[in-house]
Amino acid sequence: MSSLTREKAEEICQHIRTNPDSIFGQKYWQCRHACVVQSQQKSDKWETRFLAIAKFRVFLLYGKSISTIKLEKSFNVLALRNLELLQQEQILQIGWEDRPGGTKSFSSTPIVVLHLFLRKPDGSKTKDLALELLSTLKHYFPEIQKSLTKLFISLSPPLIADFALLPLSTPELPCHNFRRSYVAYCDWMEQPFRDEIIWDIERIYFFHGQHELDLNDFSHLSLKDQQALIGSIQFSSFFTGIFADSLRLQNEHIDSLFLLIRRSHSLRSLYFNRCTLPIKDFLTQFSIALSTNINLPLERLRLVGIVLEDKKGLTQLGTLLPQLSSLRALSFAECLLSEKCALALLNGLHHGIRLANDSAKGEDATVTGNTLINSDNGRFQLEALNLSGNPLGSGVELAEQLANFLALNTGAIRFLDLNGTAIQLDRLWAALKLGGLGLEVLRLGGCHIAQTKRSVRNSGKDSAQIANELFSSFLSLKELDLTGTHLTAELLSGILEGISTNPNLPSSSLAFCLDNCIVGSTTQCVNVFEQYLLECPCICSLSLRDNSLEHETYRLLPIICKMRGLRKFDIGGANFFGLKANKKHAQMLSAIVTEFVRLVNGEDEESNLDELSLSDSRLGSHLSILLNALGLSRSLRKLNLSNCDLGPGGARLLSKSLQLNQSLRQLSLDRNQIGIDGFYELARALRLNNTLLALDLPTSDLSDSMALLARIPIERARLMAIIAEIEEALKRNVDFSVTNGPTNAQLAMKAMHSLNIGCDRYNINGSETSEIKKVAFHKIGKLIAQFGEQKSDDINIFNDSFKNNGDKRRTKIVDKFIEELGQFVEDNNKNFLQSFSDRLAAQECVEICSLNNQQPDIINNISENHAKEDQLKEKLTQFFNRYTSECAWEHLFSKLDNALRSDDQNCFKILEQKLGGTIKTATISNRKGILLRSPADSKSLNYRPISSIMSNNNQQNGVIPSIMSQSVVGNFAFFENEKEGKETSSPTKLVHLAKNRPKPARLHRKKKLEETEEEEAVNALDEVLAKEEVDPLEQTPIINSSPEPFPSALGQSLERSPLLLQQRLKNVEENQEKEEQQPPPPIPSKRGTSCENSIPPKLPPKPSPPMGDVENRRNKLLDEEQEDI
Repeated sequence: MSSLTREKAEEICQHIRTNPDSIFGQKYWQCRHACVVQSQQKSDKWETRFLAIAKFRVFLLYGKSISTIKLEKSFNVLALRNLELLQQEQILQIGWEDRPGGTKSFSSTPIVVLHLFLRKPDGSKTKDLALELLSTLKHYFPEIQKSLTKLFISLSPPLIADFALLPLSTPELPCHNFRRSYVAYCDWMEQPFRDEIIWDIERIYFFHGQHELDLNDFSHLSLKDQQALIGSIQFSSFFTGIFADSLRLQNEHIDSLFLLIRRSHSLRSLYFNRCTLPIKDFLTQFSIALSTNINLPLERLRLVGIVLEDKKGLTQLGTLLPQLSSLRALSFAECLLSEKCALALLNGLHHGIRLANDSAKGEDATVTGNTLINSDNGRFQLEALNLSGNPLGSGVELAEQLANFLALNTGAIRFLDLNGTAIQLDRLWAALKLGGLGLEVLRLGGCHIAQTKRSVRNSGKDSAQIANELFSSFLSLKELDLTGTHLTAELLSGILEGISTNPNLPSSSLAFCLDNCIVGSTTQCVNVFEQYLLECPCICSLSLRDNSLEHETYRLLPIICKMRGLRKFDIGGANFFGLKANKKHAQMLSAIVTEFVRLVNGEDEESNLDELSLSDSRLGSHLSILLNALGLSRSLRKLNLSNCDLGPGGARLLSKSLQLNQSLRQLSLDRNQIGIDGFYELARALRLNNTLLALDLPTSDLSDSMALLARIPIERARLMAIIAEIEEALKRNVDFSVTNGPTNAQLAMKAMHSLNIGCDRYNINGSETSEIKKVAFHKIGKLIAQFGEQKSDDINIFNDSFKNNGDKRRTKIVDKFIEELGQFVEDNNKNFLQSFSDRLAAQECVEICSLNNQQPDIINNISENHAKEDQLKEKLTQFFNRYTSECAWEHLFSKLDNALRSDDQNCFKILEQKLGGTIKTATISNRKGILLRSPADSKSLNYRPISSIMSNNNQQNGVIPSIMSQSVVGNFAFFENEKEGKETSSPTKLVHLAKNRPKPARLHRKKKLEETEEEEAVNALDEVLAKEEVDPLEQTPIINSSPEPFPSALGQSLERSPLLLQQRLKNVEENQEKEEQQPPPPIPSKRGTSCENSIPPKLPPKPSPPMGDVENRRNKLLDEEQEDI
């Protein structure tokens, strides 16, 4: 080839530049560079060759003419491993990685580097040739500069310095030129690229700004395609994380992952959730790969649900992680870590932190004169640690190692999750005081308190004192989860006392979870709640599920009602099963549900509860009072009644309330066996309800109903139509809330809702309220309903004079606004266009040349575009009407509310000529048929009349209404009877002959003894109240807030009947004598004759027992009486 002339060589090079596809193939249709060089593989022979760079591949050719040119070698530009300038840059040494063909694993195959020496025929410098190779590499991998030292084995320093000056790839493609990098990497792997991958990345990932590669999106592709995808992002800063969920990873995935860790300069998160690993020493290999790239900016490492039993790997990883100064979150949740594995990890972290701190002090410490300056920048500061779901055990050494790690972490920890680890809390409290005061989330569910050799009481007091000191020192605690952690009353008191005395926690900022954690006496724990909950305004969410509170709930709920900062309350689960199992506790359940009503409706406007959950409580028919009162809820936004045994009857009651409710936004009703009738009632409710936005689809109830109706096609089609109607109603509400504001009808309904809620404040149902005020209240409601029925949103439709004048003023305001808006839009458009063009020229080096040459009439202006102007006028008019209507309704309600609250008799005047009669201004008593509740009885129970819930006897005696009574709205059994075709009739007054038999003397004596004890309890309470000089009506009957305890007799009576004291206090207030016992009603004659004077016959007394048993019977009665006492 020495006879090859310069002209002939230039001709061959030109042929290569113009016809690369015919020489190298259609894939390499673009030639970036072609020149003549002299190559040498052996030390004693130089040969003439042609070096060509086509697309992303380097070719070495030989030949004497165009027709005889042939390919000798070729390699991908990414395979370059050596670029060195020798002999004053006259010789260039090139080395590239060569792998055997068909190899699948890149990490396990030994690297073979081939070398070649190049020089130019004229003896000039070869630096430009090396820069051409680096320019091609930068074109396809524009962000590879930070990884050059990891990719190349040897690279001359002048080339590294000039790499930054090389031109960027143009034009720039989405996702930092992902297309070019991916295609080039596929060529290096010698496999075709997939257009599907390019489309997903450039469309979905780029459009949503998703920087975390989700392997689940490409799990349907072959392993080689997934391997090429992972490898192509190792030099890209657009992708900053890898995510995989429930995938079976293969060796190809692991090889690509380790290669990514070795070379990447932008990997910030690594998350594998419940994936299957092909190797057991994954953590060891991971640590080795990580040690080669210690400057990796890894921030989050999360391995969840993966079995990790590599103790050696855990120790290595723990020692290595503190060297990553950017690491902030570490998670090994549900990895089945044993106590020894956890100790290995914590020991490694402990050792690594010490090494990192020592090295940081040596690097950061600078001496200026006699001054030593230490810098904390770049040190390891872990903010989140998650070890939940691992059976770590309750070993002392483990707790101490965790305490040491938290103390060495310099207080940077913000998130600590130890749920289900059974770790000892008493050894953790002290460590948190040293390094965990900055915690924002603390989850300690399933942990326990260790029992020391000292007495249990002393141990509990010590732990409570430490917990008190800890929780009073937290700086920004936002979540505290103690689910399943058994807390004694002393420890609970210490935690709540610490929270109540913490000045650093702002109001309504703490979510407190105490599910299934109360052990021992629930009475003592409720006493702790009574003492401290009101002093904890920082609590915004409280969960007390599965604590078996039972009758103690009645004492707890009034405290919950008074918590102003509480927004979410969950008291579902196993809290009422004991009360529900025995019918004798029906009154107590009714009282508890009544307290729920006060909580939902807001007592004295103190409750701001947004979310209430009673799921899995299975209260069933006992919830009818709450369902009836839900229609007048003030602030409740979310309600969860899943698995409450509502049935179709409960769905019907809920439907009635939803037709009135204006506050509820989300409702959950699954597992309530509501059936097709229940779904129909919900659909009917949503026809009138325009505020409910979300109804969690009752999948269990729907599947049960579909299974029952499998053989009834008509009913099944009806059910599907009902479900479609519910979905359409919810979609209507969502669209209306987003696009449109409230209509005139909704504003009127809101005003009516507010007036109904304020009935107690206005004392409309009071016996001392004037008849004029009552008439005015009902007439106001009637007129509001009329205003709400009008179709137009213009509230002045009934006032023609103001309406005509108002239309002119509105048109004038809208026209003037559009004129001013048009001028502003025109100026804003010019300014925005100019700003965009300046930024485009400065940042992207692109200038819009025709920007200043456009004609003014081409630019669309809102004042000149009549279509947009008309559309804008229409929208502004709608907004104008809606805004003015809303303001007018608010002003109207404000004035009416002030007038109705006032005690002035002259606030309302009745026009007698209009009504056609006179109305007395004196107060009137209520009719006997309906008992109107007064504020003295209840402040916020604005549901249906009490006569429809409890009987007349209960009304007279003042007993809290029982939900088990026979009533149309209060008993779910009515709906079951109606479903079965039964008729519900009022209770008969007949007395059965067998029931009229005289009761045994033993029962009379026992009843007399109970009455005596009750009288003694009331007298004892009277003495206590007399000493304190407090009105008895102001005292809460069940909750004793005074420091002095009740007498023992009173406590015994309260244990038997918790509602007795309330009943007695009401009877003492009213000073009513006991009604005389009436004779039993007459028995009607079979012939239909009158029997007014007839007396029911009495059965003969039972025969007396034998004489021998009298003494035994007497002793037995005395023992029973003694036990009762």
